[in-house]
Amino acid sequence: MASNLSTEQRIRRTALRLLEKSGPEAVTMRRIARANGITPMAIYHHFATREALLKAVVDAEFGEFLDMVGKQPVYGSPGEQIVHALDGYMDYALTRPRIFDYVFG
Repeated sequence: MASNLSTEQRIRRTALRLLEKSGPEAVTMRRIARANGITPMAIYHHFATREALLKAVVDAEFGEFLDMVGKQPVYGSPGEQIVHALDGYMDYALTRPRIFDYVFG
């Protein structure tokens, strides 16, 4: 089954999956390369360092988090609005705990 994703997108997706499943220590260039059928050095064409890759993944995930918070209803008093925003924060934390820990840790 051919993927319509670019190599960079596949690398990011694999890094996110590893981060979500096993935490940041599991995100290695070798594991990502093996999962995508490329060499570890090929990853450096897209990301200068492992830290740059993790930053790209975290930046995208922070966008996902903001989307979850933004989907919360915006009504009521300012205090109620804060509670609704915190509901989005908790939803993200509970559905993606390892990523949440890494993003906000």
